[in-house]
Amino acid sequence: MPLLGGVAKEDSMSDMQLAPWTFLGLGVLASVVGCVDGSIPTSQGAPANVSSGNASGAGDTGHPFGGASGAGSVAVGPCTDTQSDPAHCGSCSTACGPGQVCDSGTCKAPVTNCPAPQVSCNGVCADLTTTAHCGTCEQACAAGQTCSAGSCTCPGAQMTCNGACVDTQTSVEHCGGCSKPCATGAACNAGTCGCAAGQQLCKDVCVDLKQSDTNCGACGKTCSTGQVCSSGVCLSGAGSDGCTGGPAVGVTLKRIDVYQTVKVPVMDSGAEITTDKRTTDIVTGRTTMFRLSLALSAGFSARQLSGRITLDNGTTAAQYFAKVMVSKDSVETEPTSTFQIVVPADQITADTLYSAELVECATATGQAGSARFPASGQIPLAARHTGGLKVTIIPLKSNNKVPDTSDTTLNTYRQQMLAMYPIDAITFTVAEPLTIAYPVDWEGTLDQLRAKRKAENPAADVYYYGMLKPQDTFSAFCQNSCTTGIGYVGETNSGGYRAAMGVGYADRVSAQTMAHEIGHNHGRNHAPCVPNGGSISGVDSKYPFTDGRTGIIGYDSRSNALLSEKGTDLMGYCSNVWLSEYTYGGLTDRVALVNGNKLNVLDAAALQTFRVLLVGGTKGARWGVPITTPSLPEGTPVTARVFDDAGNWLQEITVYRTEISDSGRASIMVPEPEPGWSSIDVAGSGAVPFGR
Repeated sequence: MPLLGGVAKEDSMSDMQLAPWTFLGLGVLASVVGCVDGSIPTSQGAPANVSSGNASGAGDTGHPFGGASGAGSVAVGPCTDTQSDPAHCGSCSTACGPGQVCDSGTCKAPVTNCPAPQVSCNGVCADLTTTAHCGTCEQACAAGQTCSAGSCTCPGAQMTCNGACVDTQTSVEHCGGCSKPCATGAACNAGTCGCAAGQQLCKDVCVDLKQSDTNCGACGKTCSTGQVCSSGVCLSGAGSDGCTGGPAVGVTLKRIDVYQTVKVPVMDSGAEITTDKRTTDIVTGRTTMFRLSLALSAGFSARQLSGRITLDNGTTAAQYFAKVMVSKDSVETEPTSTFQIVVPADQITADTLYSAELVECATATGQAGSARFPASGQIPLAARHTGGLKVTIIPLKSNNKVPDTSDTTLNTYRQQMLAMYPIDAITFTVAEPLTIAYPVDWEGTLDQLRAKRKAENPAADVYYYGMLKPQDTFSAFCQNSCTTGIGYVGETNSGGYRAAMGVGYADRVSAQTMAHEIGHNHGRNHAPCVPNGGSISGVDSKYPFTDGRTGIIGYDSRSNALLSEKGTDLMGYCSNVWLSEYTYGGLTDRVALVNGNKLNVLDAAALQTFRVLLVGGTKGARWGVPITTPSLPEGTPVTARVFDDAGNWLQEITVYRTEISDSGRASIMVPEPEPGWSSIDVAGSGAVPFGR
């Protein structure tokens, strides 16, 4: 039975039928005792024919325990003041007679005339300057109060709150005023709730941000399993790798590289590589490999170590690891000599902080090295948000055959694009089939796709991709050599030319063709790589390697494999393709730019309709599908000459050229002819009649 301030409260009624409250009268609160409801008191001045019992419990009171009060007595029942209660005057069992009052524990006749300055209060002389009757008979002061000039007052600056004097300058239950409690762990100082020095309020609780595992360094930031909060940083003890040996000894964390399609160095020889010195960007929302390289001190004994990456995303911290049997310094071209730690895409955000460390998996001795970066705390990963890619698939019906565009089949293309491109998502939307000729008129079909996109007027960030499968198998279609795809090489302002096409056999060649042709739509020209005996046009003069190699170790997230720097770039014609950091960086900038485009309000007077001239190729110059919707010009401005019916030169005008990849041809936006214009010559195409 729990004791509460000298009063024991019965949690439930027992078989003994105890009254709800009992009081252990051990000489405390001498005038206030517990008396059993329904007890039979002895009236003073009347025959005492009922035994009241004694301190030892003798006598029959009609209940289990004796009812006598006094030092050492045990009373049962509600508390009452035996000094003034006429029903229990002097003891629980003594009641005053009719008309009597209880005065100081004695039954007396009521008094009407009291000596000044006392007055009669309920038949008892009382001093109205006391806390029992302060100013009036009925007003009793609360605990801690004094009676002054007929009013109950608290000492000093204290206030009466809930019947007690409290200091609202220091009381955590009444801070600054009654019933204004402070949060758990907080203190009240000068009437204001606040946390103790070194603590901060987190969800109404004061916590030490330097030591709280659930609020480590900031409110709501929880350390991951196996970590502890030390000086506001989640540090590893026994992490999820099970290693408990502490920081690795005899080793130095030499280099940290982040892999997303290509390598992005972020630390070298203990120094951070800041974004302005990186060759390309880390992109948010992409599966990422952290690669840790180390150098060993003399005398290092071969053993297993664990490399850990801890990522902090504001409210959560997560740890990832890889264990390696270490026996020598790391070598970049030897994957097994480095720690390769794969992190899921959702852990890479624009606000991600990271730290890396090498730890012992068993007890080891040796000289401490630099096994952590940064030495304490965390450092920004500085990832860049680019966004996703939206592609509308146009099934091309050719030779009475249509490619499979089911979601399962399209997953081959989806995974290829996600592995290569600096994007966090890709969305495919399949449109109705478009019937085209066979054999395939590549430039003419591409022009149809451009016109279809223009007519449907999708958002500027949507790419149209025609997919064809004119033969049952790729080998039957291609035989010895063939065109597998073409696309416009888009300028930054060429939203209307975001269209391409390629084979759709759901194999490696088809998936890489999509990546290649949509790469052209992103403004990428060819890398200078072509098989022996072949030719290639539209080569990027700024490509860093004359043989078209990537020149950097790549990373394929589909298999978590590192790829040789001797591979060739996606934008060339060679096999064994991946991306160089040059191409990857260009795609990163263009994707971010396209996804960041805002809708502009245009001056209607700047819009016009255009003829579309296709130039180059074996079919010569010919007119394509005109642009009948008033539009802004797109492409590179070039000069063309206009002639009259007699072949006389009239004037030079500006037209707009967009290259067509993989063909050496181009699409030219030509203003509508003015009166007297008969033909036009663009870059040596010869005079091409306008026609009416």
